[in-house]
Amino acid sequence: TWADGVSSQTKYPLQIDPSIAICGDGTVIAGFLDTAGEGYPHRIATPRSTDHGLTWLAAGVPYEGWAIQADRPWVACAHSGGLYGNRAYVSWASIDPGVEATVEVAYSTDHGATWQGQETVSEPGDLKAPMVVAGPDGEVYAVWQGETGVELARSADGAGTWENVRTAAPIVNIDFGPHYRRWSFPTIAVDTSGGDHH
Repeated sequence: TWADGVSSQTKYPLQIDPSIAICGDGTVIAGFLDTAGEGYPHRIATPRSTDHGLTWLAAGVPYEGWAIQADRPWVACAHSGGLYGNRAYVSWASIDPGVEATVEVAYSTDHGATWQGQETVSEPGDLKAPMVVAGPDGEVYAVWQGETGVELARSADGAGTWENVRTAAPIVNIDFGPHYRRWSFPTIAVDTSGGDHH
């Protein structure tokens, strides 16, 4: 069964591209693009809840702007314990209209209330749909659709520093039809079960 929580904190009339993460201590972080429309002022908003989504505290803002378009933000949260326990992460595509996009990642040490450490983790290019996920010991992984493949960047220190980008798998794009876009957006998960493939 489901119950409606109080509406998340918004500034602009449109909210799109939602994602959600639950930290190891139970804090819920939502992420979405809060916008007045393409080419208008917008921001990435990250409200948080300490009562399982019933009510929401004021939104953190990892990015707000106009000229550079943020797209498809994604939030993730680490498990409790360790040096980077409960650290939250957000990724997004930073699009310079008419030029190219980069993948950005920032982290939060207060459940998304404030954000820091924004890093560009990709080379510029025709990049889409980044997704970030946290491992159990400070590892952070970001994947996105690159120009010819699924590209991946990795941090071993809670998004403090990033290794070189690698291609995880090739992509053969399918041409668009008259009614649908056919992107090859990747997803990623980390086994934190403590089992054989932890």
